[in-house]
Amino acid sequence: MTVGLCRIRWCLVTLGFTAYFIVGDSLRGTTSGRTANREGSGTYRLLAAHDPPFAVRHLLFGKSRSGTEAGALYRSARTLYRTMQARPERYDRRHWERLAAQFRAVYYRHPTHAVADDAVYMEAEVYARLFQTGARDEDWRRAVDRYKFLITEYPHSPWGPKALLGVAALYRAQSLPEWASYVMECARLFSETRCQKVPDYKSLLAQARSARVDPPTRPESVRARGPSVLQGVRYWTSPQYTRIVLELSDAVSYRTGVLRDPDRLYIDLDQTVLSRQIRGQGWELPTHAHLRQVRVGQYLPDTARVVLDFDRIKQHRIFILESPYRIVVDIFQGLWESAGQAQSRAEVATRPTEAPALSTPTDRSEDAAGIREVPVPGANRSGTYSIARQLGMKVARIMLDPGHGGHDPGAIGVGGLREKDVTLAIARRLREVILQRWNVEVLMTRDDDRFVPLEERTAMANSQGVDLFISIHANASRNGRLHGVETYYLHWAQDPHAMEVAARENAVSTAKLHELRKFVHLILQSTKVEESRDLAAYLQQHLVRSVRRRYPIRDLGVKSAPFYVLMGAQMPAVLVETAFLTHDREGRLLADPAFQERVVQGLLEGLAAYLEAQGSLARLARPSDT
Repeated sequence: MTVGLCRIRWCLVTLGFTAYFIVGDSLRGTTSGRTANREGSGTYRLLAAHDPPFAVRHLLFGKSRSGTEAGALYRSARTLYRTMQARPERYDRRHWERLAAQFRAVYYRHPTHAVADDAVYMEAEVYARLFQTGARDEDWRRAVDRYKFLITEYPHSPWGPKALLGVAALYRAQSLPEWASYVMECARLFSETRCQKVPDYKSLLAQARSARVDPPTRPESVRARGPSVLQGVRYWTSPQYTRIVLELSDAVSYRTGVLRDPDRLYIDLDQTVLSRQIRGQGWELPTHAHLRQVRVGQYLPDTARVVLDFDRIKQHRIFILESPYRIVVDIFQGLWESAGQAQSRAEVATRPTEAPALSTPTDRSEDAAGIREVPVPGANRSGTYSIARQLGMKVARIMLDPGHGGHDPGAIGVGGLREKDVTLAIARRLREVILQRWNVEVLMTRDDDRFVPLEERTAMANSQGVDLFISIHANASRNGRLHGVETYYLHWAQDPHAMEVAARENAVSTAKLHELRKFVHLILQSTKVEESRDLAAYLQQHLVRSVRRRYPIRDLGVKSAPFYVLMGAQMPAVLVETAFLTHDREGRLLADPAFQERVVQGLLEGLAAYLEAQGSLARLARPSDT
């Protein structure tokens, strides 16, 4: 009997530790919008480590839906808090951190339960106490963060005024002048009646009103720079897609959330103030857009809030770009559809129903009457079939993107040749030959010497339902001997040279690019990676073949890198580096119209090969060719 009980106990312990690893790994990176920038995955890992039965319950039964358990968890943590507060000498920092994790588990697992806001407030109180006893900056930040989280996520909580004044107390402890603003904002956020219920509110308010206007010197450990400034809001919209870009003076942390009835998406920007130009401003969007308006306001003294008002929210994605710092919000009304997909769907809907044939011709290029059949799309380079290949999607709209422009010359090559001039010349000629050959629409991100931000180029392609996006560039390197042709698709860089090229085209350092890795992986979940890789391969193969007919050229192959101009593109999208401006021979060739023509013909042939592989080529014949 004793042996049996020991075995059972050992199994439970083993299962508990197994659950610790499984739960911790499965929840990493899966927090909701409300906690996307917080230590959410650590909550379950911490609880599992200190409470194996919790891990076992979570593994066997998943997240509990029982409101009774939420109340029990909170009461247990609150009782422990009172015990530890009464005899603090018995408990060290680790005990208080475990207690904070227990409160955090309540609202993570039961965010809508009646005790969720109580748990948030108590977690903030734990960190505030740790800061008072240990003066650690990390405790100060966590306490401020949890207080603010309560104010923004649970605005009707009875703890709201106390949380706001808790922030004021923490700011005052660090000699930060915003403490007075927080006290004076209490009545606006919660009403004078609710604020007066907090002890010492009246005395704090009087002190805040008489506080000096000139701020004292701020501790460098708390904030080494001033607040970031929200400088502007730009947008591009269509019936099925909208991109919003928030322009900031510096990097910030942010929180997002969704409110219903009516649908709203809000973004809270920490340590951020509004510029004078946009204070109290709103942007009314066109009537066809599902996003009705964008509003900005100073929600807290050092927190700016951006609110997006929707008819209804379907899907959204947020990522950041650096230099300058921008927060990009992509909003989709439904499944994104290109112009070619829309036309294909319309043709299928209007096509008359035909009686099925008794037999189907076998694989051949001509039938008995000598009429050529439409080729069957082949597998892509990974051996699989995308939806576009399976259905033979029509290509109706292509966008060419001449790199750089305006005040951004791009790379400067031999004889002062500017990248922006080379790319525009090649793109114009490529548009011309495409229109001569196929019955498609060709759009340009720029058709003259103007500056177009990188995020705007992708937004133009998405909002106009483009089927293919081709960005044209000329390469450069600090190594003047480097030469050749290479084509990129969006993914993480596999070699230092690719990262260097992406950093140059993005106008950021390689260190900044490494910080964006998580956003690139997020974007790749809804990006046509396989089709983009295929398009890059066809363009690279035929570009090299075309140029080699007259000029020696080195094939640098197909590569991946995190190019800003490709981020968020909903269609197959590639970036072509035609040759090196910084190489002595290739720099002179790029200025030669004959060399440019070989580049154009290579891109045209590569595009034709890709379209044929997609089963789209037969759909593109011009009326004069049929």
